[in-house]
This record gives sequence, structure tokens and C-alpha cells, in this order.
Amino acid sequence: MTQKKTTLDPLEIIGAGLSHQTLNPLGVICSNAEIMTAFTERLRETVTLNEEASALLTQLEEMSVEIFDAAGRVNRTIQSLRRLSNLGCGLFPQRVDLSALAEELFLGPRVIHLTLEPDLFVYADRRALTQILLNLVENAREVGQRVWIKSWAAGEMACLSVEDDGPGVPPDERAHIFKPFYSSHDLQRKQGMGLCEAQLFAERMGGAVAHIEGARFQISFPRCHEPPPRGADDDLG
Repeated sequence: MTQKKTTLDPLEIIGAGLSHQTLNPLGVICSNAEIMTAFTERLRETVTLNEEASALLTQLEEMSVEIFDAAGRVNRTIQSLRRLSNLGCGLFPQRVDLSALAEELFLGPRVIHLTLEPDLFVYADRRALTQILLNLVENAREVGQRVWIKSWAAGEMACLSVEDDGPGVPPDERAHIFKPFYSSHDLQRKQGMGLCEAQLFAERMGGAVAHIEGARFQISFPRCHEPPPRGADDDLG
């Protein structure tokens, strides 16, 4: 069994500090934006507005939408940093059916098309693997109208690809897309921490996340044909 850490590394400190110091003010911002939205709706229902007043209310409504959008981006970044900080606390691998997990997460939405090979087992932390899949699909749905998820066995590797019908990653940006907070120049594919987080989690568990071509990304893990031997499920901390 791997010895537990007794001290926090800088990423853990940053993740914990950002969470504690930022989430409460973020809640206040979102609450005030909700009040502003309700206030403008109430005014439109109860007061006869001239053209100038109506235009001002429209601006307030647009501002509240922008506030919610910005607050959502900040919250997603904080949650991502919290998850990354937990890498230092250890991952807990188990035998997971990669195809079954993808089906569990994404079966239903008509814009997501699944082609999955059954019984495709890997040895990974289930929560981290779930986050990898969610990040790749969220990345795809930011720019594409339709998403294709395909899994298959390639020798001793289990592979899963996520592809959208968007414009793909420009060649001059492919070297940067796994960097934290990187966004494409045209701002269509806003990476944030999603791809960086997915790659770090995969590598921590002995797998990989890579951009293959165009708008296609691929997860690869060694296949796990049999349950791991007793005592092999100690954490990866």
C-alpha cells in the first residue's frame, strides 16, 4: 500500500483556498442576478414603460444573463481545480466497463450517437473516468450540433473516441489545447480546464487522452480482462 501524504502540495492549497474564499461570494452574485431578473420581469408586468425605459430593462436582462454565464464559468473552474487538487489525495481504481459507463452517462440525448463495444473493461477510478468522459463530451457540445461516441478494443488497449460535427481544432492550435485555460482564437471551443483535467486524470491512472484529428479526441486505457488480484485496489496516492 502506498504511504499517505502528510502535507498539502501547492495545488491542494490553491484548490481548497479558492473553494472556500470564492464560492460564497459567487452565490451572492448569482442571487443578486436572480433578483435583478425577477425585478425586471415584474416591472414589465405591472408598469407601462416608454421606449427608453423598456430599452433600459432589456439591457438589465442581458446583463443578468451575462452575470449568470460568467458565474457559471468561474464555478466550473473552481470545481475543476478542486478535483485536480484531490489527485494528491489518491485515486481508487476498480474494474470498470468503459462502454457501459458511456452508455449510462449519455444514452438518451438524440444529439449523441453511441457505437459501443460491450465488455470493454479497464482498471480506473470510476469517478475520475466519469469526469474524463463528461469533459470531452462537454467540449464537443460547445461547438457541435451532434456528437459521436465510439468504443472498441485495439489489441490490449480499450479505446473510446468523442467526435463532434464542429470545425475541429486548427492545426496551429493543436499543440496548446491541453494547456489549462486555453481557448481557441475564435472562442468557439472554450477549453478552460476540461481537456487539461481529462489528460491529467487519464495519465494518473495509466491511460491517455489525445487529439487524433479534426474534432476527434480519444481515450485509451490498458484492458482489464480479469478482476485485479486481492489487495491490488489500494489507492494511487
